[in-house]
Amino acid sequence: MGVKAIDQVNIDDAAEVLSRSFFLDPMFQFFFPDESTRQRLAYYTFRFIISHACRKGVVLETSPTLEGVAVWLPSLKLNRNMIDQLRFGAMRMYLKQGRSIINRQINASNHMKSLHRKLLAIPHLYLSTIGIDVAHRGKGFASRLILPMLEKADREGLSCYLDTHNECNIPLYQRFGFCVARESVLPGSSVRHWAMIRVNQ
Repeated sequence: MGVKAIDQVNIDDAAEVLSRSFFLDPMFQFFFPDESTRQRLAYYTFRFIISHACRKGVVLETSPTLEGVAVWLPSLKLNRNMIDQLRFGAMRMYLKQGRSIINRQINASNHMKSLHRKLLAIPHLYLSTIGIDVAHRGKGFASRLILPMLEKADREGLSCYLDTHNECNIPLYQRFGFCVARESVLPGSSVRHWAMIRVNQ
């Protein structure tokens, strides 16, 4: 079974999948420390990310039953101007999540973007987000969401970049040819951050 690009109708469902799959992610625990509201509030962050990528990049789903979702962006489409912010749901995020949560996300994003620009300045593909629903982990769905884009990158002579905040994920990405380029800590937190790069093959 192959993957396909997600359509507009599935944005809400895809955001739900990611909000569940990132429930125990250290960065999202930092963003949303209250377990009782974390999944509900994280949904708005993921909906914003997916909405942007549907227009500017590629959002892949494993199948219509959405075992997993991956968000890929070309490096030239990473920045979002004010119109993009409004179009893709930033105001809704602010109203639902509140200033303190938004500020934590902005500070973390600025830190990661700064490292990203320094570590890989040439055009490349960015694996912005990948999540597999808990019940479907360990079944090869991550490979289905990663390999097609790595093949595309190799055909086009592009390197790839990703961020992770879960040390357990590093060996998975290393199997796909990614190497740790920099380790840091997100501002105002104890959350560790690993920037990883895959040089075009």
